[in-house]
Amino acid sequence: MVFRKECQIFIQYFNKNTMAVYSRIYSLALLFLSFQSSSNSLVKIPMDEVNWEYKGTNLKCDLKYNNPSYGKFYFRSEEKGVIYFKASVNGANKRGHSGVLLSTPAPWNIGRAPRIVTNIASVDKGTMSFSTNVEGLLVDIEAGNWLQFTIGGNSPSDKSTYLVPTIRIHNALKRFRDCQSSLPLMSYTQARDIALLFELGQITLNANQLKTLSALNSYLMVDPKVDKLLIDGYADNVGSKIGNLKISRQRAEQVASQMEKLGVDRNMIEVRAHGSRYPIASNANHQGQAKNRRVTLRLVRSDEAVLPMTPDNNDKGKV
Repeated sequence: MVFRKECQIFIQYFNKNTMAVYSRIYSLALLFLSFQSSSNSLVKIPMDEVNWEYKGTNLKCDLKYNNPSYGKFYFRSEEKGVIYFKASVNGANKRGHSGVLLSTPAPWNIGRAPRIVTNIASVDKGTMSFSTNVEGLLVDIEAGNWLQFTIGGNSPSDKSTYLVPTIRIHNALKRFRDCQSSLPLMSYTQARDIALLFELGQITLNANQLKTLSALNSYLMVDPKVDKLLIDGYADNVGSKIGNLKISRQRAEQVASQMEKLGVDRNMIEVRAHGSRYPIASNANHQGQAKNRRVTLRLVRSDEAVLPMTPDNNDKGKV
């Protein structure tokens, strides 16, 4: 009887403490799940607050939506055929370092699944930029889809998802598309500094170089602020100094002649030859020599100055 009573006491004690442990574990689990759910919650921007706007010039097309409560969202194109989407969210977690962009059906389109546009993003302090497959997202938006993006970090608490409606976007989107069609083939960021590399002994321009110059000309045709085109020829150190100076000038003149054929005013072009001076790589090997055989093209706008050529500023900014 004594043994039986001791067993009953032990079982009661065990059950009581076990239930207490389970209760605590359950409470912690609920707390964790509640926290995880809140950290991964979907932020839905109200439809009645959405108003997409178009703004554009000959050099840039913007399709944007600014909301003081949520942030800034916009599509931008600065060259024909290239679009990126950028989102700067108010109060975004600064630890986020990854992003996913999705095309998602409007709520009334039941049965359709979201589509991942890209998971390649540039993220900096809560601002995300996507440049892959954005054209496809715009096509989906033209068909009625909305956009959604997620910014994530190392833990669930760093994750935020936003659903952005695209209602009332179509008039602005049409103007954005019209603007796109008249953009140059390269942006100012690309056009302002170009380097054409040459093979050993090459003087005439190849097909890729001609294509690059044609794209540059498309930019010059739409930017009235550019008033000078600097063309500088360089060579490696193979051969004599006089020979290298001569071939660097021949290459630079070839480029200048092609730009003139494309319609650039010769008075706007300034040609300089430097021979083997100002190398940007070691001439001790073939790889370095290949980098030094080059012609650079630089745009100077009316609000910029042309600096004299020195070893310090060569190939660094405007010269």
